Amino acid sequence: MRNYLLVAVLATLLAVAGMAAGETVPCPPKKAGQWYRFAKTDLYGKTIEQLTKIDSVEGERLFITQNGEALVTDRMHNWHKLGARVAAPKYYVVIDCPFSLGETRIYKDVDHDGDPMRKPLFGWTQESNARGTMTVTVAPEFESLTVKAGSFKVVKMVSENVYRARLKAERDRGISWDSTARVVSYYAPEIGIWVKSESTEVIPLPGGGGRYRDRLELIEYSIGD
Repeated sequence: MRNYLLVAVLATLLAVAGMAAGETVPCPPKKAGQWYRFAKTDLYGKTIEQLTKIDSVEGERLFITQNGEALVTDRMHNWHKLGARVAAPKYYVVIDCPFSLGETRIYKDVDHDGDPMRKPLFGWTQESNARGTMTVTVAPEFESLTVKAGSFKVVKMVSENVYRARLKAERDRGISWDSTARVVSYYAPEIGIWVKSESTEVIPLPGGGGRYRDRLELIEYSIGD
């Protein structure tokens, strides 16, 4: 298994080195035990560490623990389940793999639970469900990017989710809104995940919605021998 994984990673690196727009980007294999540690910084400058660890792989699905929370994703880390939140068919943080440089894909009618908006002063949480159209655009060429974990050949991806959401609670029925969630990622095929990303979203609710921004930067990782 170790030799197979090493050969696969080397093949990915060689393929990436000579790629041009329109060519297909391969995906490295995934296996249990691989992990990625990120620095996660919010809108207010607070930084925490986020550890993403693959517990098992079943077909095209990864079963992951992320800071104690259970996730189910595809091989590109697009989530089917994120803690209690569910997306169908999945939430496209990045494009499906394999993909081509310069490609744009549109995913329609993506149903997903919204990120809960907590109201600690009132002792309750606002939860929502949403349906959106997600458009993911891949840059036409690779670029070099250095983060705390090292230097990588990356391709920039922009994911935009234009959605309509509605609050779930009985007391809030009828409250809905339209918005766009945007994720800009720098995906490194050699390790099979983004090494840097920024997520932004504005939720325009009467009486207090929210504006969100999270930045991730890879600190260290292990993809096995």
